[in-house]
Formats: sequence, structure tokens, C-alpha cells
Amino acid sequence: MFDRYLKRKAPWHNGYLKLGSLLAFTLLWAVITHNTHPTTQISSPLLQGLGDRRMLAAYDGWSGLEGTPIPGEQREVAAVRSGDEWHDTSGNVIQAHGGSMLEHEGVFYWYGEKKDGLTYNTTTNGWQRVDVLGISCYSSSDLVSWKSEGLALKPNDHPDLAAERVAERPRVLYNKATKLFVMWLHIDDQDYKVAAAGVAVSDQPQGPFSYRGSFRPHGNEELRDFTLFKDEDEKAYLAYSSEGNKVLHLGPLAPDYLTPLPPYQRLFPGQAREAPAIFKSGDLYLMFTSGCTFWEPNPAEVFCASDLAGPWLSLGNPCMGNPEERRKTFRSQDTHVVPLLGKPDTFLLMADRWNHRNLGDSRYIWLPMSVRDRRNGTAAETPSWAEKVGSVLGIVPRPSVDVVVRWEDAWQPLQYYALSTAGDNPRTAALPMALQQKREDQPSQEALLSRHSEPDEMSSVM
Repeated sequence: MFDRYLKRKAPWHNGYLKLGSLLAFTLLWAVITHNTHPTTQISSPLLQGLGDRRMLAAYDGWSGLEGTPIPGEQREVAAVRSGDEWHDTSGNVIQAHGGSMLEHEGVFYWYGEKKDGLTYNTTTNGWQRVDVLGISCYSSSDLVSWKSEGLALKPNDHPDLAAERVAERPRVLYNKATKLFVMWLHIDDQDYKVAAAGVAVSDQPQGPFSYRGSFRPHGNEELRDFTLFKDEDEKAYLAYSSEGNKVLHLGPLAPDYLTPLPPYQRLFPGQAREAPAIFKSGDLYLMFTSGCTFWEPNPAEVFCASDLAGPWLSLGNPCMGNPEERRKTFRSQDTHVVPLLGKPDTFLLMADRWNHRNLGDSRYIWLPMSVRDRRNGTAAETPSWAEKVGSVLGIVPRPSVDVVVRWEDAWQPLQYYALSTAGDNPRTAALPMALQQKREDQPSQEALLSRHSEPDEMSSVM
């Protein structure tokens, strides 16, 4: 009778009832099947990260590029301000593009390309360049104030370092056995057809480095965007974009770090990932990458493995913020990842905001990055009913491993580390008190996220 009444008086109710019944049945079946087939949650060492399913709405004004400007009287507080023009302790504009960092005996050394010359080919898509002007070195004890150490590697008579060539993305490792600092470079010609690796050495971190020459690794493989990674056992590895930027190669270096050794892996074939940056969190290896769009920004993608030999699984785009900036990695391309004083889950992401019309005026984007690892414990092995339902519907599943990068208008990396380990909220503690006042009434990222997740899990995002 009630059904006949609905059909006569309110026919639209009938559709809603049927839809509701179907949805209820679907959810019930999802819970049953998850209980019956939990293998993806238990047997797999890693699970897919949030990626594009991340909650884009869960960010406050401070997390986006349009956050509240810092008042003028507070601009002198020493902090990392991404996108600003940065100056060294002598007041000169810092020139360290496509850079990397080495920590040695309590001092951080920042290496990068000096690009304050004329930019050529400004109207030719993708082929902008400047003359080879050398590799700069800056030193710091706090990651905020940087002293110029001059050119670690100067242009010289070697053909690879001639003005008309390309020498970019320097990476430096310290070899304890040889007591030498080893620098690798991407060496190329104006058309990017040489695609070789250059190597230089020095007995001091600031140089001067002596150039040893260039070669193509692993026989005759192209090398363009690349990175070096040294593991805790002092073994080092080389990862580089190759095969027309369609494949990443990863393999070990010789004990002296001067040459690559076989074998090497071919990673992510056909995915066109470049700008690899390998780092480690606990026993997990992670690789931050960008797409290949010349100087234009694109979505980042992070991969994760329990062993450098793989398998490598995608964790998706790690950036949190408004959708447009997230799709463009805050309008930047990653270049290097720096552990913050050895804290296993907190890092500094170094990136470049390229200005292809004036490469010397490209800006530095440095942001805090955290890694969440829940492979061990009940949270990872026994998902709640909400997680099961959310996973089936594609609504923000909680992964076992996730990487999170957030925008900060101003932050102090070493204070960020120190206060976060003391149990304070690092999203507030990252800044001096003067910079915290303006955000007292703003809901934090964690507060917004906790409305959708269990507080004990999501409060540890950063």
C-alpha cells in the first residue's frame, strides 16, 4: 500500500528508494568483500598513495599561494620565503639554480648553476640557455642565511665547460674512503644531443673542483636530468633520465663514486619522468620526479620502494593546496630533497620556479615535506569500515605510505624540525612568534583533515 501511495502521490520518491537500496547493497557488499579478501591491505608491502584522490578542499589560506601577506615590519625575520629574490650574506642575489645540497660536519653546502648572464633563444620553445658561467657554492648552518663560497667549479679551457655548452644540475657526494668530494654534472651542447655526465673532484666541499671529463653511462646511454644518492652503507647510486627522456635509469656507482657500475634498472618506461630526487625515510626509498614539459611546471609524482632494486610503486602527486597550484607543483620543478637533521619523516623539498625568458631570475621554491608510513600496526593491517567503504567509492583512501608537501609563505627548516620533535604543532611552530600571530584564528590543515579522518592518524601528517 505504501509503495502504491508513493507511486501515486510522489513518484520521485520511488527512484530515491531504489537508488538508496542499491547504494546500501553496494556498501554492504564492499564491506563483506573487503573482509573476505584483505590481501591488498595485508600482503602488499606498500599501498597506493593518495595521489589525485587527495582532499583538495582540506587546506587553509596559509597553505595556498594566496595566503595572508607577511606584514612589512616582519619581513626582516630570517626565514625561507619561496618565490622571493634571495640574497646571500653579502647582499648579492643567490645564483644556484638546478641545485643540490650536501651536509658536511654540521655545515650545509648548496651547489647550483650560475645563470646571471644573457638568456638565449627566448622565443624558441624549450631551448633557452645561458653561457656556462660555473657552479656556485653557498654555505649555511641554518638553511636560511647563506654565505657565498664563490665558484666551486669555474669555466675553463675544457671543451665541456666552454661558454657555448651546457653544464647543469650539480650533485656532490663525500667519499669517506678517498676523502674526496665528487661532483657530477649534466653536460650537453646547445641542442641537448650530447646528453653526458661530467665528473669533478675536490678535497674541500667548497672547491675548487678539478674537472675530470665527461662520458655516457652504462655504455652509451643518454644522461640528462639526474641525481646521486648515498645510502647509509656509503654505497652510492646514479639515477638519470634517458632514452629520449622516456625512461629513468638507476644503478650503482663504483666505490670511488667516479663511474657507474652495471647493472642498471629501467624505471617507469614510457612515463617520461625526469628530475629524479631520491631520499630515504626509515627503511623506505622514495623518488620525487617531475614530468617533461621543458621549462613549464607540471604535476609531481613520487615513487616508493622497500629496496632500490624495486619494485617501485607510485604514490601519486604529493602536493597539498588549491588544485591549480597542485597540478603545477606550486609552479616549480623539483631538484633535490634534504633530510632535516636526520629526522626520518621530515624533509626540505628544493625546487626551481623557472623563468625561461630570464633564467638568471628563476626563483627558488623550498617547502616542508613529510612521509607517513603506517605499514606496521593495526592501522595498516586492519582497515576500519569507513576506510573500506571509502576505498570502494574512491573517496580519500588512507594509504600505508604517503608523502605530503605543503606551501609555506615563510618557515625556518631547523626550527621546524626542533619544535616538531618536541611534540608541538609544526605547522605553527615552523615560524617565529611574530609570524604566528596572523594565523591564530585560522583553522589548521590538521583540524580540517581531522573532520574526515580519525584524529590519532591524521594529526601526524606534519
